Amino acid sequence: TPFSRGQDTVGVGHMAAHRTPAGQAPSVSMASPPSPMDDNVVKLEHTMETLCHTMRRELLGEFASVKERLLAKHNAKLDELAKSHARELFGLNHELNECRDLLSTYEQCVAEKDQIISNLSGALGRERNKTTQYRQFLAWKAELDNKKREHFTGTMADRYHQHVL
Repeated sequence: TPFSRGQDTVGVGHMAAHRTPAGQAPSVSMASPPSPMDDNVVKLEHTMETLCHTMRRELLGEFASVKERLLAKHNAKLDELAKSHARELFGLNHELNECRDLLSTYEQCVAEKDQIISNLSGALGRERNKTTQYRQFLAWKAELDNKKREHFTGTMADRYHQHVL
C-alpha cells in the first residue's frame, strides 16, 4: 500500500518513488495500472497539497500584512516621537535663547552699575579731597585771622599804652 508504515510515498500515478526512513536511496517501481483507490489517494494528495499551498500562501500573506501593520505602527510611533522630540528641542532652544538674552541684559545692567559705582567713588574721592583742602584752607585762614587780630590788638595796646603815658 502507498501509506504503509515506515515509508513515504512521493509522486503521482503508477510510478511511485518510495523513501525509506533510514535515508536510503529511493527506488522506482513499476506498479500495475492505477486502481480506483489509488486514484482517490492521488486526488486526496492533490487536494492536501492544494490546501497546504493555499494555507501556506494565506499564512504568509497574513504574516506579511501583520508585519506591514506592525511596521506602520512602529514608523508612526517613531514619527510621533521625532515630532515630540523636535517640539521639545525647539522649546529648549527658545528657552536657551531667552536665557542668553536675559544674561546679556543682566551683564549690561551689572556693567552699568559698576560704571555708576566707579563714577560715584571717583566723585566721592574728589569731594573728600575738596573738603580736606577746604578745611585746611579754613584752618589756615582762621590762624591768619588770629595772627592779624593779635597783631592788631597788640598794636592797639601799644598805641593805647603810648597814648596813656
